[in-house]
Amino acid sequence: MIVCHITSTLGTGVGNTVTRLISGVKMLYPKVYLIYLPCREDMKCDRYNLTAKKLSDHNLYVERKDIFDKTYSLKIAPLILRLRNKVDLFHCHITTFGMSNILRAFIMGILSRMIGKPLFLSFYIFPESSLSRCAHPVIHFLLKLLTLPVNEVITPSHFSKKRLLEIGINAQKIVVIHPAINTEVYKPMADTFFRSKLNISDKDFLILYLGALRPDKGIEYLIEAFHELISGMSENGKDLFLAIVGGNKSIYVKKIMKSIGRVSAGNVKLLLEHIKDVPSVLSSSDVVVLPLINCDATVSIPIVLLESLATGRPVIASNVGGASEVVKDGVNGFLVRPCCAEEITTALLKLKNDSSLREGMGKNGRQIILEQFSLPVVSMKLSQEYKKSKGGK
Repeated sequence: MIVCHITSTLGTGVGNTVTRLISGVKMLYPKVYLIYLPCREDMKCDRYNLTAKKLSDHNLYVERKDIFDKTYSLKIAPLILRLRNKVDLFHCHITTFGMSNILRAFIMGILSRMIGKPLFLSFYIFPESSLSRCAHPVIHFLLKLLTLPVNEVITPSHFSKKRLLEIGINAQKIVVIHPAINTEVYKPMADTFFRSKLNISDKDFLILYLGALRPDKGIEYLIEAFHELISGMSENGKDLFLAIVGGNKSIYVKKIMKSIGRVSAGNVKLLLEHIKDVPSVLSSSDVVVLPLINCDATVSIPIVLLESLATGRPVIASNVGGASEVVKDGVNGFLVRPCCAEEITTALLKLKNDSSLREGMGKNGRQIILEQFSLPVVSMKLSQEYKKSKGGK
């Protein structure tokens, strides 16, 4: 079977999920086509060139349109028609809910029916959270209209499936395909360069937050929890450290720095930079914390949770969105209520005082990723759905 993927984002954020999914499909099929129409954000930097080139090196056939304009989604039509006799199935990824993505999905629906090819549509975003309530019925109507000609609607979690059902999407069309993790890349490592960079020893207890620095991430509650933790320790917790790592220098950073000011400055490390070697950084920590206030509009299972568990780290996460589909409370980490610093403190204290608990949770987390979220497992599940649309072939 030959599949053609259509996307506007690659390489970062939701784009990472798309890239991994395409790479997984390539493991199963000898030839995969990719139509890449970069969104405006991708056009601002060179990452789309680098990602597309990397994918091309793995024998994907990349069609990329580098010129961004208001009608660029219309350019997909001649590309699809040119591939109609080369491709068995089309898979369109909706990574942002802009007009260009909506237009592209509509065009794909019309073209797939016209040329008689199955169409899969992946949703990674639910835009209602950023819109007034009066706009919700219009958005829901558009989503239902988009899915009418589609064979299957792929969604990344059971939480997001529930959202689609509430909107009124046909339940028989919705299939949950979890995000995939390359467990050959994300695995436990002994490298301690990150600890050296922070000037802390291997014996120190390192708590890590890794991700975007935004208000919905709830970082101030983690800082508050850390303050309570070291306040209850002898010598003010000199062996306890919190590293907050994120690449975006937003206005919210000022609030984070103000919160840090109430904690011993030497115990909190704030790194405003993009980390290239993410697996090694995660492996350098003792626990990874994701204190989300609510589920992000563009993701229902935070990828950093999967990456952390794959590297054998226990995690503490707010019980929002699809977090409970990954974090099994008391098994591979702890689930806490959003905006509850007290529960974060309690979970941190348990992990700080029990190294065997940390080790056991780390092993459990790695095993869950291997069994349910690894690239081969997720790719095979998607492949089975592809085959269903072609009558099992």
